[in-house]
Amino acid sequence: MINEKVISIIAKQLNISTDNITLETTVKSLGADSLDMADIVFELERVFDITVKDTDNIATIVTVADAIQYVLDKQ
Repeated sequence: MINEKVISIIAKQLNISTDNITLETTVKSLGADSLDMADIVFELERVFDITVKDTDNIATIVTVADAIQYVLDKQ
């Protein structure tokens, strides 16, 4: 369930189809820039009720699988 929800959040933020997203897909290859990443992380915080600290390095989120792991680590 987390996988599908994270993929859905990324697709919605980037205005693309979930069909184009796999776990190995890099977020950058989907057209995301740093502002998009901030929006994605904000939405992950909201949906999964997690807290991203200023000291967290969201640049480590490269692939969709990284985003999923990030959520799992924060829960």
